[in-house]
Amino acid sequence: MVRFTNKKGHLAMEVLIALALFSLFVAGTFILVTRYLDAFERNKTEAEIAFIAQETFDGLNAIAATNWDNLTEGLAFGMTTSTGEWSLLPMPDTMHTEYTRTLTLQMAQRDADCELDPLYIDDPDTYLATLQIDWQIENANFSRSFEQYITRWDEPYNCIKEGLIRYLNIDVSEAELDATKKSLTDIELINEGNIDLSIDKITVEWTKPGNIVFIKVDEENVWHSSNGTGSPQGSQPSGTELNIVDIDLVPDEEVEINAFRFDSKVDGSIFHITVILDDGSATTSEIFIP
Repeated sequence: MVRFTNKKGHLAMEVLIALALFSLFVAGTFILVTRYLDAFERNKTEAEIAFIAQETFDGLNAIAATNWDNLTEGLAFGMTTSTGEWSLLPMPDTMHTEYTRTLTLQMAQRDADCELDPLYIDDPDTYLATLQIDWQIENANFSRSFEQYITRWDEPYNCIKEGLIRYLNIDVSEAELDATKKSLTDIELINEGNIDLSIDKITVEWTKPGNIVFIKVDEENVWHSSNGTGSPQGSQPSGTELNIVDIDLVPDEEVEINAFRFDSKVDGSIFHITVILDDGSATTSEIFIP
């Protein structure tokens, strides 16, 4: 028996199989290329976002190091180097024509051990900076957020200062001399922290002649030159460290120093006051003329 084979049919089938395989190869290659391009774009975007975030926080730290007062609490800041130095803008700015940078600065809080804790008191030497970067891809919105603490290191006066003294405020804004010109009055000692403070020593410095003879707080002597209250005894010159009867302040409490009494008139004198707590930490008031 003679059998006939359809060579044209086999050839057509082989062509179809080859085309199918080629289509699968092209489709697979297209998918791989598409995935590669997508990954490339994602990596490029991630690199640009990381650069913007690093640049932003470097800029904030530069401002903190050179002019802390240029940083302030608020929402929706941008940044610029148009003057050659970093500074804040009052509105978000656009980076690389497609990324919107929005900064928020919020004062950080610390506990009694100076650890960052949002449940305790404000630390004026530290801001929590939150950066949000927004962009679009094919009309789809994307956003990334970053956070970093920014700290003043040049002249800190709060938590970077050791001891509990960071919580004590010596308010001399209303200080004045009485009619005799021999008593300095109306100075407030304020515990602005969340822990008890105990004031152990006080030093008063002034520029006119004369000695200090007593200190009265809430109408009670805490140091007196001649009745045995505190030490050293005897009237004392400017700059003498006076060991007083301890003044204890609970959180948010304030006491008034009714009188630093002198044995001669001190009107026109320049004053400043140093307070030392029982942990040895100390702070000095601003210089003032009552």
